Amino acid sequence: MLHLLKKDFILLKWRLISCFFVCIFFMVIVMIKWDFLEMASVIVTTSFFCYFCLTSLFEKVEKNAGDELLIALPYKRNEIVYGKFLSPLIWVSMYYIIAIIIYIIIKIMNDGTISFIGTGIGIIICSTCISVITPIFVKYDYVKATNFCMMFVLAIGVVYVLVLKFSKNLDWILKVISNYSISNDIILSTVGVVFLALSVVITKQIYLKKEF
Repeated sequence: MLHLLKKDFILLKWRLISCFFVCIFFMVIVMIKWDFLEMASVIVTTSFFCYFCLTSLFEKVEKNAGDELLIALPYKRNEIVYGKFLSPLIWVSMYYIIAIIIYIIIKIMNDGTISFIGTGIGIIICSTCISVITPIFVKYDYVKATNFCMMFVLAIGVVYVLVLKFSKNLDWILKVISNYSISNDIILSTVGVVFLALSVVITKQIYLKKEF
């Protein structure tokens, strides 16, 4: 398993490093300029970093015929699937932790109050991203899978716009935000873990039946 993780990192090393610093830079600028946004900049940049890691990883794997080579090596297909989930999980978790640490430092320097409310939102966004994108890229080739993912993101945007358009009273949104608490973060984080577990099971079934 360690060799699979190292292989993924070697494939994306410079992309990951460059994206990491770009996201951190953007997050710091947003936090300094719009301090009232609290964890929003951390969550947004982590979500972008997660999506970039996933799509870049599958792009590199297909470009280098990575799965065809792995199947020829003494790796079980289950191990390969676990590696596809573990690599982005490790990278995104590291970014999220570092981003939160920087968030704390900036808050302390500005003598502001530190609030971790919203952490669960970042977790469920990234877990959903990994849970949805991974089986799609395992099932289809890179171009077709990318189109599916673009349609998925577009569908979310359309639903969001429709909700805003047809909601006659938007006070419920403000009410949800004002009543949001740490308990909501715990619930969202738990749901995110469940999504990941289900996605691993589904992806294993897809990969076991896949022909190379």
